[in-house]
Order: sequence, then structure tokens, then C-alpha cells
Amino acid sequence: MELNHDDFNVVMNLMVKLHIYTGLKQGILKSPEEYDERVDDEANYALFIELRDILFSDPTPYIDGFIQENQQTLSPEEVEILHSWKLAVKGKFFVERHLKKHSIFVQTSDTKNKAVYAVLGLNEPLTEFFPSSYLPLMVEAVLLPFKDQIIADGLFRGGNIFFGNGIKNELKRDYMSAKQQDRIIYDLHQPVVSKEVTEKITVLEQPWKAEIAQILALTKKLRGGKGQPELNSVAFSLLKASAEFAELVVHKPEDALAIEKFYSKLERLCYKLETAVYEHTSDKY
Repeated sequence: MELNHDDFNVVMNLMVKLHIYTGLKQGILKSPEEYDERVDDEANYALFIELRDILFSDPTPYIDGFIQENQQTLSPEEVEILHSWKLAVKGKFFVERHLKKHSIFVQTSDTKNKAVYAVLGLNEPLTEFFPSSYLPLMVEAVLLPFKDQIIADGLFRGGNIFFGNGIKNELKRDYMSAKQQDRIIYDLHQPVVSKEVTEKITVLEQPWKAEIAQILALTKKLRGGKGQPELNSVAFSLLKASAEFAELVVHKPEDALAIEKFYSKLERLCYKLETAVYEHTSDKY
């Protein structure tokens, strides 16, 4: 998901002015016109990264100075937005997954509970920058608060290093843990709280628990073997795993990590079943 057209224009207008102000203060730019002349040249992407990095390495003096020098032309809303950008988070992040409303950024950290952010793109969804099939990817970026949401500033560095299943599974656990513990950060105005789950979902006794136990006992008796098609064995395995998954969901609905892990097992079995079905039917048609 991305900002609407009007919000995008507000962000870009302020961001460009801040970059120019920073460049002039640092002597990187000689005039605002120099920035305008270079903005359409892709070869100057490094310049924009440099200005962004200087600005958000220590944003307060630049933002305060810019507001002071332009207070006659800035609206109250723009001043509020600029002040909020002092809370910017600059660093390296793993883009872990894309959801319908936002993308998940996991900040690189050695701590047990890594910061996990729900992030929007500017004028394009972040899937355009980082296709789901390439995730996870590590990027350098700046995250900014904007209207009770978090946006990426659009100036990404990195994103061309791919990671294997070990890192992928670790990041998935980081995301699921943050989700389970209600630690996903949707607004940079809110403090980052690392806490363990102190309240568990009450598992109510349900009438189908007994039925699931009976189904599970029956599926454990199913056996493939000699004289049977290979398809039987795969189908029985999926049936038993489905019963085990139902038992897990009913008895431990709060254990998101276990549910996610078991779901991956079901995915693998479904793929195996698809292959078995193809091999079983290919001889008959």
C-alpha cells in the first residue's frame, strides 16, 4: 500500500526542501537551482542518498533551522509533520513480507526482540521495489512517521543480497513473535515496547475436542505400503497431518509460532500430493 496523491505531494515537497536546506548548510549545494538541475539525472542518486543520510543522522538541528527560516511560509500542518520527522528511524532493515495494508520491515539487531515495523510506500507499493519472490532482502532506509502511519522515504540502498532458508525462517519467527506479543510498530509516535506475553488467550472447552481426538486416533491407523498406490501413502500422511493441525489450533490457538511452523509442513505435503497425483494419473491418460 502507498500514500494517496495529495499526501505524496505533501511529503515530497517537504522532503525536497529539507534536502536542499541540508545541502546548502553543508556546502554540498551552491544554490537550490543546482538541486533542481540534478534531480532528473539518475546518476545523481548518490547525491540524494548523501543528503538524506546527513539529514537523518541528526535531524533535529536541520529541521529546527529549516522551520525557523521558513516559518512564514509553512502551514501548521507542515510544521507538525516536520517536527514528527525528528523521530525518524535510520538503519538497516530486512524486508520480510508484504501484507495487504503494509510491508513488514525487521530492523537488524542482536537483541532477542527485534523491532518490527509496518511500512507504507510513497507513490508506489513496496512490492514494486521488492517483489515478494525475492524476499527477504536487506536494505538501508529511513522510516518516517506520517499521519499515524510509517512510510519509507523511497531512497533505498542495498536490496541485492539474497538470503537462504535459515535467515528466512529466523525472520519469520521474528515477525510471528512480534505479532503474537503485540509488538509490531504501526506509529513511530508510540514507544517501542519489548515485552513478553503476560496474557494468554483463554482456551475454552469446545464440544469438538473429543471428535478431533477420535479422528486423530483413526488417522494414526492408516498405513500405506506394498500393493497400494504411492498416492495412498501421501494422502494418508496429509490426512493425519490435517488432524494434528486441527488439534493444535483447538488446544493452543495462542501459539502462533507453532501454527505457522505446522502450516509450512502442510504446504510441503500438499506439494508432495500434487506430484503424486500427477504421477498417478499420467499413466492413465
